[in-house]
Amino acid sequence: MKKLGLLFLPAILVACSPSEPKATTPTETTASSPAVEEVLTEKTVNYACVANGERVKVATVYQIKNNEVVSAKLSANGTDYPVLQRNLDDKENNTFADDKYTWVAELATAEEVESKHGNMLTEKTQTVVNGENTNVDNIIFKYCELVTE
Repeated sequence: MKKLGLLFLPAILVACSPSEPKATTPTETTASSPAVEEVLTEKTVNYACVANGERVKVATVYQIKNNEVVSAKLSANGTDYPVLQRNLDDKENNTFADDKYTWVAELATAEEVESKHGNMLTEKTQTVVNGENTNVDNIIFKYCELVTE
């Protein structure tokens, strides 16, 4: 009888062993994947700014995700500037930058962005001061006010 009992033991162990975890398919929602897609919307705001002593029109397309302004893309005088990402650490202004340009506007939520003034666009460059290369921020345009049509 001992032999008979030993023969059934491996079968019992196999039958009682935990099953393989169920594989998830790409269409299933798991704890690590969001169930709701993030929606990206855009708002275009027109400003009148000063560049080299003259008034110029600056069109700014703000991108909004989850009701927060996240980036800005500016166009002026036939020049399209790259998309600039918002610096969320700046609590006094809406500041957008990349490694070359910085756009600063009044602090505004997604709902307020169309009613707040801009400030300026600067470009990081180098110049020679006293024989040494020095990093500077050249102002491309400034004093940006809302254009109401």
